[in-house]
Amino acid sequence: MKIDEEFDEFLNRVLNMVGVYEEKVCKDISKGELTLKEIRIIENVLTLAKEGDVNIGDLATSIFLSPSALSIAVSTLCRKGYLKKMKKNGDQRYSFIVPTDKAKEISKIHRAYHAKLFNYIYNKCNPEDLHAFTTVIKEVERSLGGK
Repeated sequence: MKIDEEFDEFLNRVLNMVGVYEEKVCKDISKGELTLKEIRIIENVLTLAKEGDVNIGDLATSIFLSPSALSIAVSTLCRKGYLKKMKKNGDQRYSFIVPTDKAKEISKIHRAYHAKLFNYIYNKCNPEDLHAFTTVIKEVERSLGGK
């Protein structure tokens, strides 16, 4: 087997395992109420809200979903009590999304699970390995359309 095939299989396996782990974490911390996609939406709303009002278009861009698919998911999260849709100064044409305290609490728990995983990686690597790993991950993020 060629090294690139071996690496491809390894990467697929690890990414699948991380996805399964994260989906399980989402189910556990929300007592089965939230999916991984919904937690990611909540996390993105919280991140974007630090910079100002969050609208569907901005959120869709940050999470790589179509505005229509995202609108349905946001409505579901509003119904579940994690997000609220607000109107700006009574202007019915402009709405934005606000995270609730329930969203902030679930995010805090979710981030604690991430910290546990990241601490495991951090403790297994020396500073040079961490720098190389971070450099590669940032490049992957850029190539996928991120920052």
